[in-house]
Amino acid sequence: MMVTLRESQRDLIERVLRDYAAQVEWYFRRYGPEESWPFSGLFNDYKGGPACNFCGFRPTCKAWEHERMLHRPGIDTPRVVETDMTDIDGKPITFTP
Repeated sequence: MMVTLRESQRDLIERVLRDYAAQVEWYFRRYGPEESWPFSGLFNDYKGGPACNFCGFRPTCKAWEHERMLHRPGIDTPRVVETDMTDIDGKPITFTP
């Protein structure tokens, strides 16, 4: 994701980055590296849509576990999950769980 910024926005952007860094520090102290962190990306709206639409961890994220069902050969038919993301050519990004 690319955002064009102006010099007049410097103070605000620095504050946003400090706030994000403080949140990461708090999450790490509260949850650590082993426990799942809050899934707030489901609801945070960034330019272009929810943060999860831009996240590379979505195919393995617990918040999107419902998109992946186990394929049991002979029982389930494999399905392709279409994400809200698109590739550089504008085609939907999909994965097979």
